[in-house]
Amino acid sequence: MKKPVRLSALLMAATMTLAGQGVFAAALSIVAWSSKTTSTMAVAYSSDTTTQATGKITIKKGTFAGGNFCVVLTLLSMTQSSPEALTYAMYSPAATLANQLSLSGSPTSQSQVLSGNFGAGTTKNSTITLDFAFVVSPSTLPPPGTYIATIDESVYASTYLPSGTPYASHTLKVTVTVGSIYGVSVVPTGYGFSSTSTSQALNFGVLAAGQSLGADILVKSNVLYSLVLASANSGSLVNIADPTSLIGYSLTSNGTAVPLASGPSAIASRSAATYSPAARYGMKATIGPITSFPSAGSYADTITITVSSP
Repeated sequence: MKKPVRLSALLMAATMTLAGQGVFAAALSIVAWSSKTTSTMAVAYSSDTTTQATGKITIKKGTFAGGNFCVVLTLLSMTQSSPEALTYAMYSPAATLANQLSLSGSPTSQSQVLSGNFGAGTTKNSTITLDFAFVVSPSTLPPPGTYIATIDESVYASTYLPSGTPYASHTLKVTVTVGSIYGVSVVPTGYGFSSTSTSQALNFGVLAAGQSLGADILVKSNVLYSLVLASANSGSLVNIADPTSLIGYSLTSNGTAVPLASGPSAIASRSAATYSPAARYGMKATIGPITSFPSAGSYADTITITVSSP
């Protein structure tokens, strides 16, 4: 007799919203500022996906004599969180994210600033547009809330060094909103969290009492969560061709019995947020005694896994 036991998962959707806003005030006569306000972005959070907002700065030559100029970035403040902070960075150009920009105010190379050059013969109305991206990484999972980065952007007549008084300065505020996030992953025993892995099939082959197979359920969350398992056949394997023929099995989570006969069973209730390191629930299904004469065929049960936040 052959039977597959299928573990399936319902992945709960969660979002991280990123908004960036730049309001560029009138600058000195040498350099004029303008900006395209970055749009609000809402994306589904996953363990391997980044979110970003892009912006542009236009520098007008004006009465500037010409040559190299740069825009130096200095992080003035950032909303802090515990136990995990938001992971973010600024890059240019926005299309390729080739260069990570320094936010320390003390760049050590031209690749760490926004830079350009007004060559000989350019008129005072000449402009150069520089774009950038503010990128949020999923490498950490901070608590829900609003995170505000305040960044000073100052223009200097140099390749990258902030020397002397800047020609103009501007304050950029980027707001990152982190929502309540909770997700579940079903993986082979010992594997890591993957938002795209939401089911595992346990195939016992020719059925025999005492056989055991397992998989892991992983949960990531930044809020309290509950984890509930429900069997389609009340904790029994059912013959696909003959639903009256049943074979019992037992299920454990981290060694603790999970009762399925009477309905859904909670293996976690209002558990603390996991943040980046996922909580692991080692599941093991064991075939029970076969005391009757079940009909030949393939047997199966489906366990639905649901994660929720109270």
